[in-house]
Amino acid sequence: MRLAPIRVILGAALFAAAACQTASPDPTPTPTATPVPPRVTSHSAAISEANSLIAEVKVALTEPARVVIEYANPEAGRFRTAASGPAAEHAIPVVRLRAETAYSYAVGVEGADGFAFGPEVGSFTTGPLPDGLARARRTVSGRSTQPLILTDYTQGIEYPDVASYVVVLDDEGRIVWHYKDVHVAPPLGRSGVKGVKQTPDGNFAYAINSCCIKEVTPLGRQVDQIVGNAVDGVMHHGFLYLDDDRVLYLADREIVFDDSANGGDAETAAIVETLRVWDQSSGRTDEVWNATDFWDIASPDQRVQWNAARPPVRWTHVNSLNRGPRGSFILSSRNRNQVFSVSPDFSAVERLLNGPDSDYVFSDPNDLFHRQHSASELANGNILLFDNGATRPDEEGGAYSRALELRLDDANGTAEKVWEFRADPDIYSRNLGDVQRLANGNTLVNFGRSEDALQIPIALIETTPAGEEVFRLEAVSLAGEHLRSFAHTDIPSIMGETKIE
Repeated sequence: MRLAPIRVILGAALFAAAACQTASPDPTPTPTATPVPPRVTSHSAAISEANSLIAEVKVALTEPARVVIEYANPEAGRFRTAASGPAAEHAIPVVRLRAETAYSYAVGVEGADGFAFGPEVGSFTTGPLPDGLARARRTVSGRSTQPLILTDYTQGIEYPDVASYVVVLDDEGRIVWHYKDVHVAPPLGRSGVKGVKQTPDGNFAYAINSCCIKEVTPLGRQVDQIVGNAVDGVMHHGFLYLDDDRVLYLADREIVFDDSANGGDAETAAIVETLRVWDQSSGRTDEVWNATDFWDIASPDQRVQWNAARPPVRWTHVNSLNRGPRGSFILSSRNRNQVFSVSPDFSAVERLLNGPDSDYVFSDPNDLFHRQHSASELANGNILLFDNGATRPDEEGGAYSRALELRLDDANGTAEKVWEFRADPDIYSRNLGDVQRLANGNTLVNFGRSEDALQIPIALIETTPAGEEVFRLEAVSLAGEHLRSFAHTDIPSIMGETKIE
C-alpha cells in the first residue's frame, strides 16, 4: 500500500527534471569546419598518336570530383569540354582543334559553388593534317553561319592513291576533326566515304559504296558496321536513323530478267534499288521496299538512262534518301531523272516528280532537272535538290549545275521553280553534289566535283535567300579530290564541348 505514493513522487520528480532541462538555455554550438574543395595535384597534356587534332589532358586530384578543361587559342576561340565523371584521376579528351596550332588550357574542379579554376595552366600544340588533307590548295572567303560542318573528303582517283575521310570544319572552313577510313581498297577502287551523319548518341556514321555502313566514336574507335552481302544487300549512298537502334539504308540487289523483247539478252543482269532496315541491337536486316514492286523493269517506258553495254545495268540509281515533314521518305533517282516519295509504311509510291509517269508538268522547261542529287522536302512542301545538269539540252542552258527549289501544285499538277543558286562563274558537277537548307534560311551548296578538277575548284558555298554568298570554301584538286555530301550542318559539338567565345 505504500508503494503507490512513492511511484507518484518519483514520476513527478522525473517530469520536473525534464521540465528543468527543457527550460535551460541552449549550449554554445560547436563550430563546423569549412570543407576543403578538391585540389589539383598534377596535370599534363599530350597529342594523340592516332589523331593530330585530339589532345588528352590528364589531371590528378586530392579526392574524387568532376573536372572540365577550358582551352583557347586567340584565333580559334575559347572552348570548354563536357564535365567528366567524379574521380581522383582523369584523362579528358580535348577536340575541335585546328592543325599546327598552340592552345593554352586551365583545369576546373567542381566544388560547392560550381567549377573553380585555380592557377594551374598548361599548353599544347597540335600536329599537322594527314597528307591527303594537307596537300589540297584550299581558299576560304567569308564565314559560315554554322559553327560546325560535317562532311567527307576523298583524295585520289585510283588505288593505292585513294584516301577517304570523315571531316568536321569550323565556321572559318578549318578542319577541326578527321577520321580516315582504312578500307578503301580493291575492288572498291574510287569508292569513298559518303552520306556522313552524326548518330543520335554522338558518334559518326558513313557509308562506302559497294561495301558497308560504319559507325565510329569521336576518338576513332569503330563500334559497329554492316557489310554488304547477298542477304543484306549492297549498301551505298544514303541511310537514315529511325528509332530504337534502327537504320534505314539504300541497298542494291542484283537480278536477272528476260529483256529479249527490247532487243536485250534473255538473261540480262540488272541492279534493283531496295530499302532495308538494319536493327543494330540484333544485327538483323529486313527489306521494306523494292523498286520492282512498283515499276516494271522490262518496260522501256520505265527507263531513262539504260546502259546495257555495262552489265549489270543500273536501273534507278537512287543517290539520296531523306525524310520529309509528313514522315514520307524522299528519294532521288539519278537514272530516272526523278524525285519520288515513299509512304511512311513503305506501301506506296506517293508522288513522282519529273522522269517516267511524272505527276507534275513543268510549264517552263528551264525548270527541269537532270541527273540530280540530294533531294529533300522542306517544311513548306517544296522540293530542294542539287541539279547536276548532266545531259541538260542546249536549249535549256546546257551543262551547268545549281541548287534548285521547286513548288508543287497538287491541285493543278504543276511544278515551278521558286529559287535557284548558280555559282559565279558556273560550275558543272557532272556527278556528286549536295544542297541543304539551313535553319536560318540560308542554303549550303556543295559543287562536289568539277569537270576539270585540276583547274576548276570544288566549292562549298553558303548563300542567303537573295543569293548573297556569306561563305565559300574552294579546293583545287591535286589528285582527284572531291566532296560528296554535307549531311549535318547543325551538329552541336564533336564530343560535348561548347564554345565560350
